[in-house]
Amino acid sequence: MANLSFKNSNQLHSITCDLADKLMQKKLGNNYLNFVTNPFGDSGYTEKGQAIYYDLIDEVESLFNQYGIKGEWDEEQ
Repeated sequence: MANLSFKNSNQLHSITCDLADKLMQKKLGNNYLNFVTNPFGDSGYTEKGQAIYYDLIDEVESLFNQYGIKGEWDEEQ
């Protein structure tokens, strides 16, 4: 088990979000753009895209928990 801890929970959150988005891109392939509202600027996801993204966030967080990777906020709880 890794038991890594980030001093900055925002950093862990950013990594989690980035990984979820990368997994979403990999999972959807060329269809990814169908789930993004504005691929050329500040973008968000369509309603379906947001649901997929949240599921992937849960998967990434679960993996981090499995390997003991936590933010400072997680350790305080």
